[in-house]
Formats: sequence, C-alpha cells, structure tokens
Amino acid sequence: IDECKRLLASAEDYGMVSFQFPSGDMDELYAKLGSSYRMIGRLDEAIEFLRQASEMGSDPAWPLAELGAAYREKGDLPRAKDALEKAVELNPDDPWAIGELGKTHRDMGKTGAAVRSYRKALKLDAESAWTWAHMGEALHDRGDYKEAGEAPERAGELDPAYTWASP
Repeated sequence: IDECKRLLASAEDYGMVSFQFPSGDMDELYAKLGSSYRMIGRLDEAIEFLRQASEMGSDPAWPLAELGAAYREKGDLPRAKDALEKAVELNPDDPWAIGELGKTHRDMGKTGAAVRSYRKALKLDAESAWTWAHMGEALHDRGDYKEAGEAPERAGELDPAYTWASP
C-alpha cells in the first residue's frame, strides 16, 4: 500500500492524475494504481493491475477502458480492441473509451471504424480536442481531405495544445 501511495503521489506531482487515494475497495485501488502505471509508461504493471481490477470489481468498465489503452500503447492491438469493446458495451456513454477504441481501430488500419468511433464519441462530448484531432488523422488516412482539415482546426480552437493536428 505504501508503494501505491508513493506512486500515486508521484503521478499527481506531475499533474498526471487527479484523484484521491481510495479509502475502500481493492478494485478501485488496483484500477487507480494501474492507471497511474499506464500514465508513466510502466505498461506491464499497468496491465496486471488493470486486469485484476476489471475482474474483481462490480463496475469493470473504467478499468477495462484503461486496460485497453495500456494494451494499445504496448502494441497488443487485438487485446486492446477486446478490452475497449467490452468497456464500451458496459458503458456506452463513455466518450473517452469510445475514442480510445477509435484510436485502436486506426492503429489496426481500420480507418472507417475509427471515424465511426470518433463520431460517436463526439456526439457524447463535442468539446473533446483530443477526439477532434485524432478524427482528423483518421479522415486524412481515409482520403477525406476537406473534412480532415476541418477536424484539427476545431481541435485547435478547443485547446491550443492541439494545434499540432492542423495541416
């Protein structure tokens, strides 16, 4: 537990997480620890904690979404897709999980599925600069150059940190 507290405190010092140390359930502790490991690039530890959290908790949608992101970052795209699809099935109103599924589809070369995921995520959260930026990349990959130019412009309007996405 002390190692968990140190890791979470370290991640919070770098502005990587914005949650309190859990006071109860172990599934919440494992999920938050796994998320923290993912954010600092320790993907093997992240995957192990997130896998356990998704198996022991009463609400596995968030740990599954984080698990899918960790698998994607590690390059295990089939497992990423499976975990993210399960997360979206459990919580179809989570724009972050849907966007992560879109990114996984794009990484798999499935640009049509990626664009559909991003559009669905934007219906739930039209103010997500991240989603607009990544949708622009997928549209460009698909050859929809006009719309591909508009999406990153919207991303940059929402958050200047996403001006990298503009053509």
